[in-house]
Amino acid sequence: MPSSHSPTLERARPNLYLAKPRTDKGRHIRRLLIANRGEIACRVVATARALGIACIVVYTEEDRDSLHASVGQEAVCLGHASQGQHSPYQDINLLIRTALDVRADAVHPGYGYLSENAGFARAIVAAGLIWVGPSPESILALGDKREAKKFLLTNVPEAPLIPGYNGSSQDEAILAAEAERIGYPILIKAAAGGGGRGMRIVHHAGDLHEELNRAQSEALRSFGSSDCLLEKYIEHGKHIEIQIVGDANGDVLSLYERECSIQRRHQKVVEEAPSPWLPDTVRTKMVKTAQLIAKSMAYENAGTVEFMVDVRTGAFYFLEVNTRIQVEHPITEMTTGVDIVALQLYIASGGLLAEDDTLRDGIKSTFGHAIECRLCAEDPGKDFLPDSGLILRWTPGTEFFEHSARQGVRFETALQTGAKVSVFFDSMIAKIVVWATTRQEAISKMLNVLKHTVCIGVKTNQHFLQQCLLQSDFVDGTYSTQFISQHGPDLLHFVLPESFSDHAMRASIVPTLLARRVTPERRYRPFSSIRTGFRNQVHDQSNRLTDIVSVQSVATRPADDAELFFYINWLQGGSSADSDLYNIQPFSIQDPTSEAKKSRQDGESDSAPFIRYFRQIFANMSDSQDSASPPTRKVRVVQSSSHKTVENTTATGSNKPGRLEWEISDVVVENDNRRQSYYIATSPLSGTAVDERRPRRLYCHIPALGTSIMLEQYSMLSFAESRRQYFRGSDALDSDPERTYKALMPCKVLRVMKQNGEAVKVGDVLLIVESMKMEMKVSAMADGLFRSTLATGDAVEEDSVLCQVLQEGSPGDQGGQGGQ
Repeated sequence: MPSSHSPTLERARPNLYLAKPRTDKGRHIRRLLIANRGEIACRVVATARALGIACIVVYTEEDRDSLHASVGQEAVCLGHASQGQHSPYQDINLLIRTALDVRADAVHPGYGYLSENAGFARAIVAAGLIWVGPSPESILALGDKREAKKFLLTNVPEAPLIPGYNGSSQDEAILAAEAERIGYPILIKAAAGGGGRGMRIVHHAGDLHEELNRAQSEALRSFGSSDCLLEKYIEHGKHIEIQIVGDANGDVLSLYERECSIQRRHQKVVEEAPSPWLPDTVRTKMVKTAQLIAKSMAYENAGTVEFMVDVRTGAFYFLEVNTRIQVEHPITEMTTGVDIVALQLYIASGGLLAEDDTLRDGIKSTFGHAIECRLCAEDPGKDFLPDSGLILRWTPGTEFFEHSARQGVRFETALQTGAKVSVFFDSMIAKIVVWATTRQEAISKMLNVLKHTVCIGVKTNQHFLQQCLLQSDFVDGTYSTQFISQHGPDLLHFVLPESFSDHAMRASIVPTLLARRVTPERRYRPFSSIRTGFRNQVHDQSNRLTDIVSVQSVATRPADDAELFFYINWLQGGSSADSDLYNIQPFSIQDPTSEAKKSRQDGESDSAPFIRYFRQIFANMSDSQDSASPPTRKVRVVQSSSHKTVENTTATGSNKPGRLEWEISDVVVENDNRRQSYYIATSPLSGTAVDERRPRRLYCHIPALGTSIMLEQYSMLSFAESRRQYFRGSDALDSDPERTYKALMPCKVLRVMKQNGEAVKVGDVLLIVESMKMEMKVSAMADGLFRSTLATGDAVEEDSVLCQVLQEGSPGDQGGQGGQ
């Protein structure tokens, strides 16, 4: 029986047990092709290499800088991710031809893509290769949700099925009638796949048409079939799954359960093992049911039987069987001590559970507790909108820890500094897995790892994950699949001992300090005989040694959703060549954007608010010695290390050939005797000096904050020039985000919902676009008349105009091809 509180547990997790593949049954695996990408390719390589198996990886041009493209003994480029109608990772003929060309013995499909495609499995076997997975017959019977339920009704009648409609008809009238019979809310599910694709919750009959169309469209693009089925939606449920492994003798090993109830868009975000909530009696029944399902059809290799538990009644229902390795398999490995990838290779080579001394009697208990968090390139504050871009810095949190603190932590990722997160692939960029002797220790360890992990270059859910782990119902284990919708905004805001603005003010000193500080090692200083503060011109406040620094969170902003601005005053008599201690006075100043929106006084010119705003800043400078002014801070750089990173943009598919160069550094700053660590990456596109028109931009990860911020450093002159536009009073349509809607990343238009000139209201859906395998609605934020030049199927670049909502009577409200 699983237990996470055994008093006999050791503090360090033992190494995973690797079942060694057989070499005496005519299925010797010497060379393995991994028909997948990213972290799962790296994961399979790690185990295969430990077993002495040579690995061949495949990649696309867009993956060239991904870690998985370099971890195998051989790597084969499959071309561009965007070529043809399907991804190269879904091209059966291409993958088989590649496997044969490199003389592979076996193919491991990973998860996603073709991992649950019976046709691919059958073609692999027909080509004389070993398929590392269940038989094509098992995939056909259990991989398709509709076929799985038909199979269980006939062969395992005791398996509890959730009420629903599993028929083959996709006629909308029939589906509407079935939805009424089942009773709302219902869940629409793609029959041919999983991973949250092609799934929609419908609470009211009036929403069925739109949600069904979207589910079918997404299912067709993801799995090649638009077929959907209906299920009763359990609003207060626990998503719990059982990991099983079967062999050719019909024996089935249980590796117990994982809980995966924290989900967004029906995709798992946080998983843990064992479940902190599951009663032992229910666990025993679920394990027996999972084994019975696997034995009923002689299931071979690894698989996962998923259940939904109604927490109000304690009843559990069969959901589906995933006929592949799961994304979240590491937490089962950590709590059972068994390497599941090695088990897959052992079974595929003809190994039997009864022949292995460690496995023949089953796994009797689990060890400690494990948690997995999925780090994704997305913006939780914008409904988890996916993000893409160049990774300026990737540093796993364990790299800042002592050796002992690294124990029980796994990073599974293909990410590295200089790689690109592409719009062509899933938004998950890393899995962070921790193990500890107790659940509370595991939560604390995960929080610490998340706080120190540096991922700069794309928006991520890093802060969001930390907030999930801090919620009381997660801590006590009573959370359900409604967790994210129930907590909502609480997961988006900072909950800190100090305010975000306090952290921001201290951090605002960092770019100006790094840019201007005099290094103590410098033996020679020009004009060293001239006293500090000497001037050979009239003293002008605007010529003071000052900087303006803007601060934004790149994850979740503070409650007022504002960009913060600080005026940094370098006081006279500060530092000398013999000291690295500086006297700096930071002021918080008003957001110029909000100041610009204030009404002008009668007769004033457009420039009057601009002049007034900067006069106030100069007044602050003049008053810097007053007793009421902010205190002077004594700051110094205690530790500093840095190196430069260079990317050849011509090798990564950029339209702008050349080289990008940026700096990565770690600094410890002492601010009034208080030390704070900062992990930094400068922007390769920013200015190189504070006097340039472009600001010097850097990204700064603050462990105490648990996420990164973006800082832009201006001179007074460059700041004034950059802000002048906000005071011009322009009414240009493209400057109003409520009326002009731009692509936040490269995307494809799936549907244009309105005709040009059609009246729209706030909340109306204007377009539906797709990026990173996710559908997204573009909804109106103002009333008006619709205008767009786009049509269904158009590809759109980042920051391009998707559509506009014109005020009635405004010019230019005709033309275009919208609605086609």
